Amino acid sequence: MSSVLEFLGPEWKEYFSNPDMINRIVNGALKQRGFLEDERTHEFIAVDSIIQLGVNRQKMIILVRKTKSGLIEKWSIDITSTTLLWDQILDALYGLDDVCAEKIILFFESLINSMVYGHVAIAYRV
Repeated sequence: MSSVLEFLGPEWKEYFSNPDMINRIVNGALKQRGFLEDERTHEFIAVDSIIQLGVNRQKMIILVRKTKSGLIEKWSIDITSTTLLWDQILDALYGLDDVCAEKIILFFESLINSMVYGHVAIAYRV
């Protein structure tokens, strides 16, 4: 089975940093939480920062507006081109992105499984 890195090549990080793809990630995370697609509760505004964490991983801090209140939140999107990493979980729980309202971990076991199952996980605040 091919990996995301094999499919997209060295530009895989740029692919996921594209505003259209970030919108899809945000909408997918909201859908996973039970919001309907036509129920626009949040709107992606911009990328605040991108942190490179090696060849196979990057973290983006994005700005998201709540559509009803207009309040702006920071969200973290931690992406790896490989399987879920223990560091991603630890960073979501204890990392510098603690100021983020939502934390999304995106990982891929394989390109085929990712297309079928969409391995997206959200770490909720407790």
